Amino acid sequence: MYLQINRIGFHIIAVCFVLVLISCGNKDSLNEKDKLIHFDVSNWTNNQRIPAKVIKKVKFIPLETNKNCMVGDIKKITMVKDRLYIMDRGINKKIFIFDREGRYLASIGNYGRGPGEFIGLVDFIIDDNKGQLFALDADQRKVLIYNLQDGNFLNDFKINFLSTDFEKLDDNTLSFFSKFPQVNSRKSYSIAIINLKNKSCKWFLEQDVYDTPLSGSYAIFKSNSTYYAPYLKDIVFRLTRGEVEPAITFDFGQKKIPRDKIKGTNRNTRQIIDLLEKGEKDWTYGIENLFETDQFITFNFTLERRHTMVIYSKSSADYYYGNRYEGGLEIFRLIRNIAVNDNQFMGVINAYFFEKAERKILEQGDKELIFEYRQALNTLSNGSNPIIISIEYNIF
Repeated sequence: MYLQINRIGFHIIAVCFVLVLISCGNKDSLNEKDKLIHFDVSNWTNNQRIPAKVIKKVKFIPLETNKNCMVGDIKKITMVKDRLYIMDRGINKKIFIFDREGRYLASIGNYGRGPGEFIGLVDFIIDDNKGQLFALDADQRKVLIYNLQDGNFLNDFKINFLSTDFEKLDDNTLSFFSKFPQVNSRKSYSIAIINLKNKSCKWFLEQDVYDTPLSGSYAIFKSNSTYYAPYLKDIVFRLTRGEVEPAITFDFGQKKIPRDKIKGTNRNTRQIIDLLEKGEKDWTYGIENLFETDQFITFNFTLERRHTMVIYSKSSADYYYGNRYEGGLEIFRLIRNIAVNDNQFMGVINAYFFEKAERKILEQGDKELIFEYRQALNTLSNGSNPIIISIEYNIF
């Protein structure tokens, strides 16, 4: 039986900030950017599944595997003009380029300390308007810029703080997340916004000494808008060139970890993690992988010790949530969305587990899914690269 859409406790409220008057003296009006979305998750359970009827189309993209493009730990995918840009932080520590069918095209960057090389590649972004790719080297605290067309190194610039991820706000503005204290500063902040023209930097959101160190490598997520999600907080912020504002809030109810419990760990990160994973109660925390299209917003979080995904419809304000999909994709457990292109959300499946799913997928009798699966399966061999899965959702 399909999971019913949960409407209880969910609503959209207007942001209670002063709206800037638009030129020509028009009356104030609320658009999508000015709405604050609220989720009441206090009564959610961790045994829900996302129904198969939500899925409109599935496509498997097996990445070509050869000695020039061995991909290990995929941390980020970006699709631009039918090209997949994939960052590997595992085997080769570089950015690979594949076409939309998974055929290998080229790579950008190399490990090292010379011009155009990086030691600690942690993130990349693409400026399609300028035809450039920006790579973030955490170890050398600099941003390297490459020509998107041929991959040639152009230049780089230093940043005076340690950052683990960044995103483009507009053609001349970058936002950075830092979970480390800034040097020679009485206060440390989480978000830096840098003007590329003059390299001026503005800081936002003072760091929480308990929350910020727990945030993963990625806390900033870019799609239609740019969002920052603190790890233990019940709020997601929207980043713009000049400000940081609330965008999504949550009511965790009794599942929110009490502040005094966190303080009892004396800022010991290992103790906080043990409290979250092995504590006397099942907490809710860790909003991540937040992506937005014209129709949907999706994100993950930990609900009572199980990873959960939410698919929210912007048009109806309804949503589904669960720890895995029903139907043929159930075998893959929770597939985390790590990229979005138009209305297609993309995740990653390990080739070994992909091959082991054959019997379960055939049992479901979904002809379209079986066709897609067999096409990808026939390309695999021992040691194959991961499979990119692209999912398009039905409007609800």
